[in-house]
Amino acid sequence: LDGLRNEGHVIGHWGGDARVVGDAVGGRSFMASVGWEPRFSGLLVVTARSLKNESYSQAGYKRASGLEIEYSRAWGQFRIGTRLDAGRDVFGEPFSRVSVMLRF
Repeated sequence: LDGLRNEGHVIGHWGGDARVVGDAVGGRSFMASVGWEPRFSGLLVVTARSLKNESYSQAGYKRASGLEIEYSRAWGQFRIGTRLDAGRDVFGEPFSRVSVMLRF
């Protein structure tokens, strides 16, 4: 009912991982992403996500939402950058994360 899993996490769709294990509830997810290359160099990407599981589940799901803001730029043969994630999960709990990256 949960599809392909790895160490308890659904693989292939972030919305499928945002529910109680074994709860085969359906839902609707939306995502919009916009990228911009500013004049001072680099790449800025903003992504918004929303997930609403169906109401027939007994888990008491709420609408989940999230916003990701990522900035990166070339550094030699690599790409370096930072990312900020924030939002609310399907149980209404807030989350946030700041990360740095080095892509090659």
